[in-house]
Amino acid sequence: MTNTTGIILAVAAPNQCRDGRKTMCAIVLSDDLGLIRIYPLDASQKYPVWSRVDLALERSLNDNRHESYKVIDCIICGKIEEPDQKRKILNRCVIKSGLVDPILYQRDSRSSIIISKLKYGTLECTLSQRIPETSHEDEEHPWLMTQANHWSKPYLGWVSEQGVTHKTHLLGREVYMGLQNNPENPWNLFNNLQLNNPDYEHWIVLGNMKDRRNVWVAPHIHRLKKNASHSTDFFSTILDGKPEGYPYLKQESFNALIAGNQLELFTTQCTEMDICRGITQMKNSNQYATSATN
Repeated sequence: MTNTTGIILAVAAPNQCRDGRKTMCAIVLSDDLGLIRIYPLDASQKYPVWSRVDLALERSLNDNRHESYKVIDCIICGKIEEPDQKRKILNRCVIKSGLVDPILYQRDSRSSIIISKLKYGTLECTLSQRIPETSHEDEEHPWLMTQANHWSKPYLGWVSEQGVTHKTHLLGREVYMGLQNNPENPWNLFNNLQLNNPDYEHWIVLGNMKDRRNVWVAPHIHRLKKNASHSTDFFSTILDGKPEGYPYLKQESFNALIAGNQLELFTTQCTEMDICRGITQMKNSNQYATSATN
């Protein structure tokens, strides 16, 4: 068992298990494990994004993604309130993939979590219609809808810093609660996310699916209004003293860097790897000549 503390950065909408339970997964920024995925969380309970949590975890036996953990206990012990604190944490978590699109970068690294900054003016919101699936009756929580119970499936089209276009399913609990609460006007959820408001900054949290590793979904989109007032750094310890690769280092790499004092060598090797991957990607997309000229 592993004990750690961290901050909830994303909570996915519920799914129904074969035994009828409704559960969720969450992305947590752990103080000592970096970005991790925890599952299962009871969907009848509230786990607000930006909550500080104490966790008791075990390695998942049916999920070999190295960031995935089974939750034994999850206790909310606080909350990040200040916008400047949230911005600092999110910007530190933005993946540095060099010339390579972040999804391609993490796919090649066999990693499964990404936080990326969204660019205003490149976002396209769409809703696809579907026939809801029938599910087991839930006498205790009949109001609790799963992803499969909804008529609409929301997507966000976005362009990475490297110029690659993506269309991503938005499956955050916040998004699906918006669909549930406004069935006559499902498009209102995009207004609530302020996606077309130039006064807001946005970060997208991404994770791939356990059984479809090339499919990436978004369990949360963070939004913060620009020009937030500066505040005291209450929670800087979660970022201070960490290796440069935090929070994306695999745990075994994290331990090796600390033990062997090899951070500088590791960073240099990663940089060279990024450049090689970037050049290969640019050649494949017929953009090498243009980029070389620039």
